Amino acid sequence: MQELERAGMENSLVWQLNKDIRGEKKIGTWKSRIREITFPVIKDVRFTWGSIILRTWWEVRQDMKLMILTRHIKDIIQSRKYAKPNWDDERRGDNIEFFRSDFREFMYAVGELGIPYETLRFPNFLCNYETVYCALRNLGYADFDKEKGQEYWGKIVRFDRVERWKRES
Repeated sequence: MQELERAGMENSLVWQLNKDIRGEKKIGTWKSRIREITFPVIKDVRFTWGSIILRTWWEVRQDMKLMILTRHIKDIIQSRKYAKPNWDDERRGDNIEFFRSDFREFMYAVGELGIPYETLRFPNFLCNYETVYCALRNLGYADFDKEKGQEYWGKIVRFDRVERWKRES
């Protein structure tokens, strides 16, 4: 149940590692640190900040598959404005070109490296379990009971927030 409670949350080990990779710190320890992270699902927006983080992880984890969540650009900019200060995100603020440049570079790397991926639209996918299940199945992760998965989905999605996000988008 603890995994369910943390759904949607970034892991501090992952974001610190990705922050170090992006800042070109501790170069010799990246690969060993990546190997130590054994979570089956990793969520960190920094993967889309250019391609250095994605390429570094891919050197070690060529088994990775991506679920890329898209959202309206104004919502991304708004979210970045309120990012935690300790994220050291030089892209906080309202410069849309930072986002566009980073995301273009990220998607180019996904294609160049041949990383399997699916895309879902945020927040809409949260109210459509069938879309999520299909994306997981396409990536080879639907080896669970579909109905039981839908039951869990209902426990982790905060539908009151989804409706608010949809109204604000």
